[in-house]
Amino acid sequence: MGRVIAKTEVEGLVVRHSVFAAEERVAPHVHELPQISLQLSGLMWDTVGNAVCTLTTDAVYVASTQRLHQHRAGPQGSEWLCIDFKPSRLAELREVTSALDEPGMVGLETGVKIGRRINRELHLGDRASRLAIVGLTYELITTLDRNRRDKTGLPRRPRWLACAEALLQECVTKQISLAEIAGQVGVHPVHLARAFRRHVGVTIGSYVRSLQVDRASALLSDSDATLAQIALASGFYDQAHFCHIFKRMTGFTPGRYRACVRGR
Repeated sequence: MGRVIAKTEVEGLVVRHSVFAAEERVAPHVHELPQISLQLSGLMWDTVGNAVCTLTTDAVYVASTQRLHQHRAGPQGSEWLCIDFKPSRLAELREVTSALDEPGMVGLETGVKIGRRINRELHLGDRASRLAIVGLTYELITTLDRNRRDKTGLPRRPRWLACAEALLQECVTKQISLAEIAGQVGVHPVHLARAFRRHVGVTIGSYVRSLQVDRASALLSDSDATLAQIALASGFYDQAHFCHIFKRMTGFTPGRYRACVRGR
């Protein structure tokens, strides 16, 4: 299931960073135990029966157990951080939270940031990293638990929101204003901003930056383009802006990220 480029086992947790090639397919499988996962870059489709769900980088996923499903990576591949739990650790966690037994996608900016910090510690791989990975994983579970309880009674997701997301994805390398998006989906800009954050879990600005970093990650992995070329092709102002945002969101400089995914 993908090429594992980093893995550790610590205190009943199994944490790995896997890379999937463009259009790579993962055979139908079932998760026997709960799993927390975060897409670090790229795109992945999850298929259950005839239903297909697009998995993006702006959410944390809790895998459903005993559900047969299969994956296919997008045209630029995909990278994932996955956290599995050994039975003894899972039993302890279930005494204090039900978050791991409530599968689904959680659009949660805080959770995504914690997941990326876990991935950074995974690659650092020093003594302190083992302690940090355990602590951050518990923090992520706590965040998921509180988020689910806080969203009880949340209003239904408006239909126009999917159109707004599609516009942002289409215009990731272009300049498009909040007012333009609001006009195209037929709502007031203030309502758009509030509803987007409430239902997606991040601000529109953070969502766009995530899309830009995803595009840049794919180019770093699959092309020999310069950082300046990648910056412009991904919608950043310039190379300095690109490097600053990429390091802030992934914990890696673009150069180090490219070296890691290419095995150097």
